[in-house]
Amino acid sequence: MVPIFYTQVPANREIEIKTDTTSIGSILIDTENQKTYCIKSYPVQGFISRAKIMQVDMETCQKEIINTQLHE
Repeated sequence: MVPIFYTQVPANREIEIKTDTTSIGSILIDTENQKTYCIKSYPVQGFISRAKIMQVDMETCQKEIINTQLHE
C-alpha cells in the first residue's frame, strides 16, 4: 500500500511543499479557496535516498489514488 497524506492549507496564499528536509527541491502552489491539489512524491536513488515531488493534475490523481489507503 502506498502511503498518502491529506492536509488542509490556508487559501489565497503561496505555499511551499517539501517532503522533508532532504527533498530535492520544492514546489510552490498559489492556493485558492475550496480547491484540491494533488502532489506526488517519488524516490530518487543516490548515496542518500531522497524524494522528489511534483504537482499532478486531478485526472492523474484520481487514477493513481485507487492504489492507496485513501481509497479504502
